[in-house]
Amino acid sequence: MKNLGEKLQEARTAKGLSLRDVADATRLRASVIEQMESGNFDFDLPGIYKRGFLRIYAAFLKLDVDQILAEYSLEYNISDDSKKRKAQPRMNVREAAAPEPVSMVSRYEESEEEPAAREGSDDAAVQYMKLGGIFVGVLLAVLVIIAIVVSLVKGDAPKENPDIAINSDIATQPAPVQKEFILKVSALGDTYMTLYYEDAPTQPLFGGAFNAGEVKEFKSVKPIRIRVTDAEKIQVEKNAKILDLKGAKGPKIFNVSGK
Repeated sequence: MKNLGEKLQEARTAKGLSLRDVADATRLRASVIEQMESGNFDFDLPGIYKRGFLRIYAAFLKLDVDQILAEYSLEYNISDDSKKRKAQPRMNVREAAAPEPVSMVSRYEESEEEPAAREGSDDAAVQYMKLGGIFVGVLLAVLVIIAIVVSLVKGDAPKENPDIAINSDIATQPAPVQKEFILKVSALGDTYMTLYYEDAPTQPLFGGAFNAGEVKEFKSVKPIRIRVTDAEKIQVEKNAKILDLKGAKGPKIFNVSGK
């Protein structure tokens, strides 16, 4: 019987896609995809993120997402239990009676599997937010110190090359004003697509399966980037005018702006 990783790899190769093709389309790291296909889910992330990566990959491959997640839970939990039994030393009666501490990762997994345990995961999320705030504060302090040191040293720096100064002046000129435009993307066949503002790649406007007949329309003044696994399967219009994709095939990235 094939394990979970073998099923993922077989589905990908059947579509003729490389790890890089999948990484470009799903925005998952190629190393993470390779680990999932090898059945190795030991990368240092909470369980809820591992399940999220697996959900994205299974949906992209058009597999039964619920079945894949069920197989992951069964295989991963069994391997964890066997590791615990091998590593667990013999305990006396008092130690055996003590409650087993719950790791932060398991609390994240329970928040997804058991609604009754969500309150505990909220506490963990607050802790992560506090740690993130501390990290950002320290980083800002370091940047301020660096800026002060640079400003103090700048007075003793040698004179700039005139050519470099000219290029610097050009670079500081204000960027051209973007005009509002309407972007319309139509699916000519089944594919997988992600749309996001060029300056906000982590906040997609749309991401997922894009089936034949579907249409996505956006009004924007900021450039929009289109990432698609098969460029032949989409038609792109800007302000009701069909754009020439110049015979693009396979995984491609397009930028559309109001210029």
